[in-house]
Amino acid sequence: MGRKRTKKVRLFLRQGELKFPVFGYIVHFVETNDFDLALQHLKLRSRGPREVTEAMTWLSKRGDEAYIFIDRKRQPIGTIVHECWHVVNEILTFRGLDLKDEENVAYHLDFLVTHAMKFYRKEK
Repeated sequence: MGRKRTKKVRLFLRQGELKFPVFGYIVHFVETNDFDLALQHLKLRSRGPREVTEAMTWLSKRGDEAYIFIDRKRQPIGTIVHECWHVVNEILTFRGLDLKDEENVAYHLDFLVTHAMKFYRKEK
């Protein structure tokens, strides 16, 4: 009987964190080469099948944290902004704030995108 060969997989994972001071909400920025392995490594439960190309957002059911996963090789600015919108929408909705208050939405989206762009090295 032969030995079963296992394939070694090298996970690239770079992580940062941002705390929204007003809401106590934590956003984790993750740059990775493998979304499934990164989820396992971070001990986050997958929420069903996903066909990921460039990014994904994982939202806590408790409403107090989120993870933005971006592919380490493909980081279009539009994709980063798209994932940030999911997080801002979750924060404001969970806190019962009106998404029609454009200034409030714009302020929080700007705050998150600014920090995400710095983490993903799109801005100094």
